[in-house]
Amino acid sequence: MDDDTAAALEQINRRLDYIEDHIVAMSRSGARLAYVPMGRAAAPPTDASRVPPEIVELARAGKRKEAIVRYRELTGAGAQDAIAMVDSL
Repeated sequence: MDDDTAAALEQINRRLDYIEDHIVAMSRSGARLAYVPMGRAAAPPTDASRVPPEIVELARAGKRKEAIVRYRELTGAGAQDAIAMVDSL
């Protein structure tokens, strides 16, 4: 990766961190947001250790479809990633 690309990616990552921090702050201040921060490379949306407890509960209750839909709503994950995640629980 060349220096310009690395610098651009770092700038994007800083902006994403800033946006995510503010969404979390708005959520904590009472805004009605369905948001779960997923982080970047250290915790991608398919990292099972980062699955919201609500999704785990739905999956364990046999509510697979509801768990998939809710996981996608909370994380922005694609259908295949959501299915794989729920099926792995």
